[in-house]
Amino acid sequence: MLARNFKREDLDVITEKIFSSFDKDRNGRFSRLEFPKVIRSLAEMIGGEITKDDIEDIFNLIDVNGD
Repeated sequence: MLARNFKREDLDVITEKIFSSFDKDRNGRFSRLEFPKVIRSLAEMIGGEITKDDIEDIFNLIDVNGD
């Protein structure tokens, strides 16, 4: 796996850069509007396909407090 070649600090920086590229309003969260782009991009990276219903299900699963 690619992550094995990085130090933890490097992974933190990479993760922050990826997060920032999708967090367009810079509020530190993915909104319901930003989230589909994130999930579609991740699915493309691994060669998968995802539906609107899949995205909605994932969002509802991880947004446990409804904010």
